[in-house]
Amino acid sequence: MVGSPLVVPNAHASSLVGALFGAALLFARPATARADESARAGIEQAAASFAEGERAFERGDFARAAAAFEAAYRANPHPTALWNAGFSWERAGERVKAANLYRRFLDEAPSETQNRDRATASLNELKKSLGRIEIVAPEAARATLDQKDLGSERVVFVDPGTHLVSATIAGDEVSAEVAIDGGQTRSVVLAAKPAVSPPAKPRSTGETTPPPPLAKEAHGATPWLLLPFAGVTALGVGLVIWSGADTLVARAQYDELSKADQRLFYDQGKLKQDRTNVLIGVTGGLGLVTGALAVFAIDWGAGKPLIAIGPGEARFVVSF
Repeated sequence: MVGSPLVVPNAHASSLVGALFGAALLFARPATARADESARAGIEQAAASFAEGERAFERGDFARAAAAFEAAYRANPHPTALWNAGFSWERAGERVKAANLYRRFLDEAPSETQNRDRATASLNELKKSLGRIEIVAPEAARATLDQKDLGSERVVFVDPGTHLVSATIAGDEVSAEVAIDGGQTRSVVLAAKPAVSPPAKPRSTGETTPPPPLAKEAHGATPWLLLPFAGVTALGVGLVIWSGADTLVARAQYDELSKADQRLFYDQGKLKQDRTNVLIGVTGGLGLVTGALAVFAIDWGAGKPLIAIGPGEARFVVSF
């Protein structure tokens, strides 16, 4: 062999059955003849693959040897095949595959198994340049790393870089990217996506609520603006009435006086007449302004009418 310690030096399949896998028959007695034949066929297939791996290793074809040893393990799992496969992959330069097989070998092989110390030393050396990913996905039956099925494996060694870890949980594909350096260990937790409840629909009472009426857009000033002008106009009317009455009384008194006395009271009567004329003019102007505001500037739809007239009554309405 090529300067390396494969566990079973004999390349003949018959001796391999007895030396490597014979112990398996002591612990696995099938209940039926058919099961016994199936188990023996698996052992014979494993022996043939193991022998092929030995031959390839002797030729220096380490990748082919490693693949044959892995085939032997699949046919009839035995930790010895894991050790030889890991050692062959390491000789082929496949550090990641070698590290993962060494780890599985150390997990499965009994403490007295040959080459445990060598596997431990080799794995410790490989760890320095490889990353280790621990996948925590208790609800997932299987997981994948970079789209490669991991089966039930949850601890894997990888080359430094970014890797995609995925699992199918509750029917959903859950994935996570992890960046890792050599000698580093990273844990990736994959869990089911939280359920999103649809928004609750309001319960219908069978009654349809009409939409609120649209507010009427105001196009002018509120009627309140008219109050000051109306008040001043009303005051002016009152003053005109008072001043006019006072002027008429003065006129009547003036006519009863003699011509000599009339000269004395003429200016006083003229003053009252002028005052009344001024009040009439001012009140008339205020009335025009108030009327113009009422017609052109006030939005009478902005609120309730200021004055309401009903049967037998008239009332002043104030709206807020």
